[in-house]
Amino acid sequence: MRILIDIGHPAHVHLFRNFAKEMIKRGHKVLFTCRDREFVLYLLQYYGFGYRNFGKHYETLQGKAFGIVKNILQMLDVSLVFKPDIYLSHGSTIAGFASFVIDNIEEQSMYNIVHHSFNSFFDEFILPYPESKSYPINFVGSIAALLSDILKDIGSKRNLFVNNIVRYPIDALVDYHLNKF
Repeated sequence: MRILIDIGHPAHVHLFRNFAKEMIKRGHKVLFTCRDREFVLYLLQYYGFGYRNFGKHYETLQGKAFGIVKNILQMLDVSLVFKPDIYLSHGSTIAGFASFVIDNIEEQSMYNIVHHSFNSFFDEFILPYPESKSYPINFVGSIAALLSDILKDIGSKRNLFVNNIVRYPIDALVDYHLNKF
């Protein structure tokens, strides 16, 4: 199998390194793609991974827009040559879109997208269960946390009790283990 792993931050090298080593050990081909930022290149070299550097990381809005187009074209180029069977990354275009919506939630069209999506979520996954109105409903993740006011408002209008919204579940897990052991 041919595996392409896209790195956006030095921590992502650490996240994927053991997986990549194991896949290489099992005879698979692994290629990393990255931008030249912080210690990404150093870490990839240190661990002995093959990689394709897409150039510098852009800081300005115009630079980021240019970088997205440039990186997409570079990814297409690498993909045509490497022919990966699977792509892996810590981030995604979906996350990028979500970030854009959250950053622009004051725009009516962005608010409408979120409102419609949360309504659909409740309709599809919560309300089909009659007992949902008898128990508190909890959410985990950044989207729920960053848009909690809208989420709670929709829940309230449907006579649902939105209880805990945990943005970083790892914090609660660490607290649990520290207090348990």
